[in-house]
Amino acid sequence: MSELKLQNVSKFFGDVQAVSNMNLTIADKEFLVLVGPSGCGKTTTLRMIAGLEEISKGDIFIDGKLINDLSPRHRNVAVVFQNYALYPHMSIYENMAYGLRRRKLDKDEIKRRIDEAANVLGITSLLKRRPTQLSGGQQQRVALGRSIVRQPAAFLFDEPLSALDAKLRVQMRAELSKLHDRLQSTIVYVTHDQVEAMTMGDRMVVMNEGLIQQVGAPKEVYNHPDNLFVASFVGSPPMNFVDCTLISEAENTYVVTESMRLPLSPAQVDKLKQKNVDQMVLGIRAEDLHAEPFPGDQGFPKVEMIVEVVEPLGFETHLFLSSGSESMIGRVSANFEPHSGDKLEILFNMNKIHLFDPKTGENLL
Repeated sequence: MSELKLQNVSKFFGDVQAVSNMNLTIADKEFLVLVGPSGCGKTTTLRMIAGLEEISKGDIFIDGKLINDLSPRHRNVAVVFQNYALYPHMSIYENMAYGLRRRKLDKDEIKRRIDEAANVLGITSLLKRRPTQLSGGQQQRVALGRSIVRQPAAFLFDEPLSALDAKLRVQMRAELSKLHDRLQSTIVYVTHDQVEAMTMGDRMVVMNEGLIQQVGAPKEVYNHPDNLFVASFVGSPPMNFVDCTLISEAENTYVVTESMRLPLSPAQVDKLKQKNVDQMVLGIRAEDLHAEPFPGDQGFPKVEMIVEVVEPLGFETHLFLSSGSESMIGRVSANFEPHSGDKLEILFNMNKIHLFDPKTGENLL
């Protein structure tokens, strides 16, 4: 397989800059996910790699070879779109063989590749059928098979699961991860679904307004977001945010909101001294607000909050909480059953808080 490298890559559509000065290296055999909201530039990036969009500035390399001027068919990459685009009048076998015949491969080689791909994807019994006789998940496998038989340098996926129902998306996420392990292929995967990004990628690239916001392993991005945008985009339910002020009294330092006063550790205070910022945004995830007994709470502060809404999800429950005019979402086990209007002592895990610069969005901790 192959290493992909984007060097100072930009894309303009008239006066609109869709991708801005992107620098990114995708390692050989890596599963990299581009994730972000609609219009962030992720699909445009994928299409530039594929050769379906011209690059306005910069260079793209595959294994050190500059491919800017190569046509899509000469880049040796396979693209799988949301729309599977199978030929309805052809059998599944013929759909998978079509591109190989155009490349003038002999019949035996074509059959060998199709049989091998069909076996990997579990679609051997479907080869004589037409696309209209298949389910959405089966058509997705055929589209993958059509790409696999080409033996490309890299696979490019553009939101391939977004048209499937929720249950099938979960199944296909697992199938794609297993496929990557078996093929040991380089994959670039575009999605707006953070669950896909968190569960499938070796690394994820969070984008917004054409800019890379953060690159890292999913757990790293989730636990240590670089800025306010990443913190708000990655995670469900989204991170809680409250405006706060840094106040020092005697030997202690606190972040103070309208209704809360939360002590910081010496290590946190040392980091903030280097930033010289007093007004900040406090961020804390739902699972770090504890309404139930918390083993070894380390003297973490507790805040009395009112339960506004209880949202049971079967495997867990979300609590919409308020303190004064400030609102937060907490996550508790399904066995914990408070009611709207209840007052709860909510423990804040201060080891897991984030503090952001409201002007730059930078994570200060």
